[in-house]
Amino acid sequence: MTDRPIFDLDNNPKSALRSQGLAFMLQGAIYGLIGFTAILVIVFGLIGVGALLPPESKEAPDPTPESNLIKPVAQPATAFV
Repeated sequence: MTDRPIFDLDNNPKSALRSQGLAFMLQGAIYGLIGFTAILVIVFGLIGVGALLPPESKEAPDPTPESNLIKPVAQPATAFV
């Protein structure tokens, strides 16, 4: 360990370990908050772009109408006898 105090004035190793642990937890919380905020900005940005679209674009038919249909299972090939 270093001779300089980290967050305390008495340079107690136990207190220094607690202070470093708290600092790392706060740093992780800040990184999590930044990531969460970035995701919120993206989601609300997409909502804003969707709100700017004309109503006709929201009422348009599905461009791939066959995409939601269930295709029948193909029959297995018969063996030649």
